[in-house]
Amino acid sequence: MNSAPTELRPRELPSHEGARLAVFAAAAAAATAGALAGGNLGFLGAVVGIGLAGSALFGAKLLEWRTLILVVLAIVLFVPSRRIVLAVQLPFDPEPYRVLVATVFVVWLVALLVDPALRLRHTPFDWPIGVFFAAILLSEVTNPGLINLYGQHVVKSLSLILSFLLLYYFVTSVFTTRGEVEFLVKALVAGSTVVATAALVERATGFNVFSLESHVPGLAFVADVSQSVATERDGAVRVLASAEHPIALGALFALVTPLSIYLGSRRRIWLMSTAALVLGAAATVSRTPVLMMAAVAVVFLLLQRGPTMRLLPLVPVAVAFVYLAAPNVVEPTVSAFFPSGGLLAEQSTNVNEGGSGTAGRLADLRPALADIEKRPFFGFGYGTRVIDTNQSAGYLPDGRYGGVLDDQWLGSLLDVGIVGVLALVWLFVSAYRRLSHVSRADGGAEGWLAAAFAGSTVSFAFGMFFFDTFAFTQVTIIFFFVLALAAVFLRTLDPDAKPVVVAPPTWAARLARPRRYALSLRPR
Repeated sequence: MNSAPTELRPRELPSHEGARLAVFAAAAAAATAGALAGGNLGFLGAVVGIGLAGSALFGAKLLEWRTLILVVLAIVLFVPSRRIVLAVQLPFDPEPYRVLVATVFVVWLVALLVDPALRLRHTPFDWPIGVFFAAILLSEVTNPGLINLYGQHVVKSLSLILSFLLLYYFVTSVFTTRGEVEFLVKALVAGSTVVATAALVERATGFNVFSLESHVPGLAFVADVSQSVATERDGAVRVLASAEHPIALGALFALVTPLSIYLGSRRRIWLMSTAALVLGAAATVSRTPVLMMAAVAVVFLLLQRGPTMRLLPLVPVAVAFVYLAAPNVVEPTVSAFFPSGGLLAEQSTNVNEGGSGTAGRLADLRPALADIEKRPFFGFGYGTRVIDTNQSAGYLPDGRYGGVLDDQWLGSLLDVGIVGVLALVWLFVSAYRRLSHVSRADGGAEGWLAAAFAGSTVSFAFGMFFFDTFAFTQVTIIFFFVLALAAVFLRTLDPDAKPVVVAPPTWAARLARPRRYALSLRPR
């Protein structure tokens, strides 16, 4: 009797093998680039190459995407941006975040090429993000003279905004399930709670625990940004923790608070995180986080009216709790909304901080709008608005207004023009509309999570009116991370979503694996 021939199927390697091959490739690239550059770059390349190769050989767990994103979150939340750098002389600022994220992205991009199981995926916000990035590029192309004048600052700004977008697509490509979204939301809230607790310790003792990182071997301490910002308001200390400014710290806590409230609706233990975040925001003695949290409350009232109305009686209790737990915080914050002479008069008055020629938000409008009229569509070029803190006239060498704009929307009009600002509006409006539709249709956990994502998105967009958001790395990174989680969440609810937009090149896949093996790198 003739038996059917046995089918020889390709043996599937363990899921981390694709990442291992990608890390080996990244290690070789880092070592080669360092060797070609020589000097300190050669030393850094060797260290990175050895570290990556060691991880590939002995650290299978370290190669899981979940582990890598947790490391990125830890660096973003716990390493003070612009204050702690690697103790290596490089042509650019060797901040741990930049080096780590660059390494992770190299591994991810290589894995996209060699692993057929990993794909770039469609997200609900591809079009507005694409138009915004196109507006950035057009702003550079249409302003060659300013690009040449401020080239170094332009490159730095472009690399930073590109890292935000790469983080978004990294998260949306490697994470695909509702459980992964839940896990990463918990990780973000837990990490932010640690920062909030450290902020409360700083307020009580005057000691910033994150300054201890300057004593870690391999890290160096640079100029403390707390020396260049107001550290008190009406006698109340404004905490800094791991952020670049008290306002940015409070904005971070306001951004994460809706997600903490969602977790608290599932398990009450997370309400302790909510309390810590609210207290941490109060300890910054800033108006912006208060307004952002008010925006969150409005979103919850619109999307989850019943449950939110039941929580309203707790608001006076929360205010009393803040008053008792953080004395001398509520009164200075309230008085900041009602300064002597009125809020409008305060915001219309020039404020000379460190000779920088800065002004109130309303005082910025007239000179800024005069510049916008000159180049309304694509602006003056992303990264060309350089603030010189040593100048007293408040104008840049090219004649533009150079004051510190505490308004990201106004600053974006100057940088990328009407086209770029409309793309940002499109992004926020589309995110809110999609999330609000899900929230109104579901009164359970899905609806609460959608409302939390919507609250975070709206609070960030609202906060952009009150400080130059994109100038602060930590809070902006966390926003794009939250936006990526919202995109993955929406995709899990859409059974018709297209899973793939880009397939890895066939030649790269064939070169990267033997004929008898199929690499697989499934998101965990």
